[in-house]
Formats: sequence, structure tokens, C-alpha cells
Amino acid sequence: MNTGLNQHHKPSVTAIILAGGQATRLDGADKGLFSFRNKPMIEHVLECITPQVDQVIINANRNIEQYQQLGHTVIADTQFKDQGPLTGIVNCLPHVDTDLAITIPCDMPLLPSNLVAKLLHARETTQIDLQVPFDGKRLQSGVLLLTKEHLASLVIALENQENAIRLWLENQAYHQVDFSWEKDGFANLNSFADVQAWASRLSH
Repeated sequence: MNTGLNQHHKPSVTAIILAGGQATRLDGADKGLFSFRNKPMIEHVLECITPQVDQVIINANRNIEQYQQLGHTVIADTQFKDQGPLTGIVNCLPHVDTDLAITIPCDMPLLPSNLVAKLLHARETTQIDLQVPFDGKRLQSGVLLLTKEHLASLVIALENQENAIRLWLENQAYHQVDFSWEKDGFANLNSFADVQAWASRLSH
């Protein structure tokens, strides 16, 4: 799929930060607001991604006022509730006003500073709209550079109860972008052990 943007137009990008999950491995704590190195995890994510994009949307289903205080649009799930991260993407994509969107899990506070630029370069080079980072070992399917044209197929996946991003990707034309040299930037801090281990590692 190619939206036909000319090579001289630098696409505008909205970051969709996915903070609407249930965080079962954090005993149900609101993961985006969970403290990491003395501030909520989502603040680290915002520091990483905001300079790289034109707009930010936060997907959240609780503590809405706290998320709103961060100064960005907050969207709660109204369709396909509790069906995983695809739900947040489907509910936020209609609110995207830019050429492209990038999805960001709220538990990735160490994102590479060249993330968006590298994905955009890969998109221009390959002429494939859907770009996904590869960390050298696995596809980081929670981080997607995509367009609003992907919304229809995302809705179909959820209607068919195919809730995993990986399942959806299997039916899409996508390109994986090598981030093996920046693999630590995709560290998922989705458990107490992860949070403690990375806090200790970064303090040394």
C-alpha cells in the first residue's frame, strides 16, 4: 500500500501512546502512571517520542484526568473494549489528522531518538506504508508506523476476535526495519522485575 505522497513532502506523524491496557503483570496498576526513575513511565515515553512527531494522542481507559494533565489529547476506548492493544489503535486512528501515525506502548521508556526518522526513511525507500522495527531478535509489533487506511483491516481483525497485533500483521504488507543496534530502546517494562532491573541498570 502506498498513499502516493511525493518524495519531497516530509510526512507529518501522530504518536498514539497505548496506555489503555489492564497491566496484569503489574497487579493491575495503571502502567503509564507507574513510577520509573522517580516519574510516571509515560512521561519518559513522552520525552522520547514528542520531539520526533507532530502530535501526540494518548489512549487511556482510567485516570483520564491525570493523563489529560500531560497536555495531549486523551482518547478512551468506546469500541471493542478489553481486546488488547489493537483496540487502542482502532479507537485513536480516526482522531489522527496527520499523514501517518506511529503506535507506542506506554511501557517503552527508552525509545531510540531516531525511531521515527528511521522508520520514515525506510518507508520512503521501500514505498511500503506499514513499517515495523526489528530489534535483532524479534519484531517489535507494538511499534507500528501506519496510515489511517489500515483502520478498515484493523476493525475486521477485532470483529473476528483476532486481537493480537502479530496476527493482524500476518495479513498485511509490511517492512521490518533493523534496529538491532538500538535494541535496548525497545525494552518492555511490563512487570515489577523489569522496572527494578532497568532502574538499577541505568543508575550505574
